[in-house]
Amino acid sequence: MEKLVEQIKKLATTELTDYWPKDWVLRLLALFFAILLWYFVVGEDKVDTHLLVPVEIVNLPRDMVIVNQYKQQLEVTIAGPRGLIDGLRRQNITRSINLAGAQPGTMAIRNDPESLPFPRGIEVLRVQPANITLVIDHLMARDLPVEANITGQPAPDYELVNVQLEPETISIRGPANQLQRFDYLQTTSIDISGLDSTTIRQVSLVLDEEMLELLGETMVNVLLVIREKDRSPEALELPEVLRQPKDNAERNNQEPQP
Repeated sequence: MEKLVEQIKKLATTELTDYWPKDWVLRLLALFFAILLWYFVVGEDKVDTHLLVPVEIVNLPRDMVIVNQYKQQLEVTIAGPRGLIDGLRRQNITRSINLAGAQPGTMAIRNDPESLPFPRGIEVLRVQPANITLVIDHLMARDLPVEANITGQPAPDYELVNVQLEPETISIRGPANQLQRFDYLQTTSIDISGLDSTTIRQVSLVLDEEMLELLGETMVNVLLVIREKDRSPEALELPEVLRQPKDNAERNNQEPQP
C-alpha cells in the first residue's frame, strides 16, 4: 500500500512539473507588462495636440550651400494617448533631411507623416508646410577689391592727390552665383567738399540684402591725401605738347604778308 501511494505522488509531481514551465515567473511578468502597455495605448483617453518639430539638415557637402530661406520648424498636429503625448514633450523629435550627394539646383522635399519619427501609437493628422524647397549652390571664396566713391571738390587751391583704403580687398565666402555678379565693392559716398588737409574717414560699404547677410556691417578706413596745389613757375609752365601750337601761331603772325 505504501508503495502504491509513493508511485501516485511521483506520477503527479512529474506531470505537474512537465505542464508548468520553469520560467513561469518571467512569463507572468511579461503578461503583466503587456496588459499595462495595452492599457496606456488603447485604454487611455486619446487627445489631439500641436507640436513644433525642428527641421535638421544633415550631410550637406562641404562645397555646397543652401541659398534660400526655408521653414526651420514644422507645425504638426498629432493624436494619441495622453501619456504618450505628454512623453513626447520630453523627447527631441526632429525632421531630418539628408542632403548627402546633393547637387546645385532646386530640391522639393515632401514632409510625409512617415518622415517624422513618432513612436507607435501616435497618429499624424496634419503637417505644415507639406513641402520644403531648398535651393543649393556651390560654395566659393573670392577677394573683392574695394573702391572709394569720392564726391565734391577740395577747398580752392587744394587737390586730392591720393586715396588709400584699409583693407583694400574683402575676402568673402558665399554662393557662386551670387559672388560672380560682383567685380568690386564700393564704399558709401565720401564728400571731400572744402577739405584743405589730409584726413581719414571710416565708411561702410554699399551692399544689397544678400551681400549684407554674408558680410554684415563692414567698415573700411579711407585715407584722403589732400595738399595745396603747386603754384611754382615750373608747375604753371605749359607742357611742351601744349606749347607747340602756340609757338607755331606766333611764328605765323610774325611772317611778312605778301
